[in-house]
Amino acid sequence: MCPKRGIAEQAKEATAQAQAASLLALMLAAAEPGATEAEIVAAGASEIVARGARIQYAAIASGPFSPLYVRRAVSGYDRTRQLERGELVHIDLLLTLDGYYADFQRSAIVGDQAARLRNVVMNRSAFRLVSSAITRRVDSIAD
Repeated sequence: MCPKRGIAEQAKEATAQAQAASLLALMLAAAEPGATEAEIVAAGASEIVARGARIQYAAIASGPFSPLYVRRAVSGYDRTRQLERGELVHIDLLLTLDGYYADFQRSAIVGDQAARLRNVVMNRSAFRLVSSAITRRVDSIAD
């Protein structure tokens, strides 16, 4: 965040970043053995839209394609490829919320429940923490 921007603008930027991290955690949680790359994107997409954000880019590379990072240049994911337990999956998400961009990527091992659960809990906690801090700061300025 740039110190020259106002508090309200910084709050919007932080909210977009927190939303992206939270939504990426949902997508990682959907990266179960047997799920397709498209199903992982869909798991995040419905929530992204419900929160008022817009997907600019979503890409997944998994299994033998994970070293390439992005398997398909156009769509960024394969609607038919099913994930297998123990393989690597990369998820990249770019979204906009209230005119602010947030770009995150994460990697995980498919079927690693403990790591995924930690990631979901961490990102949800971070989102609540950032949202709470923003609300307190905006409230203090309004007073």
